[in-house]
Amino acid sequence: MKGLFNLTVLAIFGTAIFIMVSMPAPASPVAQTAPGDLWITTALESVMEKDSRLSLSRIEVASVNGIVKLGGTVLTDDEKGLAEQIASQIPGVTGIENNVGVLPAAGPDSALEKEAKATLIENPLLHIGALAVSARDGVVTLKGLVYQNRDKRLARRLVALLPNVHSVVNKIEALGRA
Repeated sequence: MKGLFNLTVLAIFGTAIFIMVSMPAPASPVAQTAPGDLWITTALESVMEKDSRLSLSRIEVASVNGIVKLGGTVLTDDEKGLAEQIASQIPGVTGIENNVGVLPAAGPDSALEKEAKATLIENPLLHIGALAVSARDGVVTLKGLVYQNRDKRLARRLVALLPNVHSVVNKIEALGRA
């Protein structure tokens, strides 16, 4: 009986070893956690959409084998560089092809738009969710979303103080009342 027991144990043990050896090896941890191209594209589009510094930009995003391809147009070289910087911070990105074009400046109104937008974005006291700035003959129009009415008023005051601004049309919407 003891010999039969040993043979049974040996057979079971041998079968278990055979099954373990014939199983495919698990994928490496890097392969399991590396995001796919669809995830990279979606994540990058989401981050860019929420970044107020790119609110007027028309950036197209695609990802192939971890290489992000950026296209479209922006208003400044800074925005083009920012798009690439944001892309480089997305997990899974292995390379970037930045084919974003920069629109040529269209004169004093364009310069005033850029200056007004930069003034608003760079102010640490102002909390803007989305922003669009346009200018024509010294009249600056502001559109977008802020969290509180005081942010709306501050945005108007900051732009009104800029040189060459004759008036400000404030179409910013406030989500709260303060």
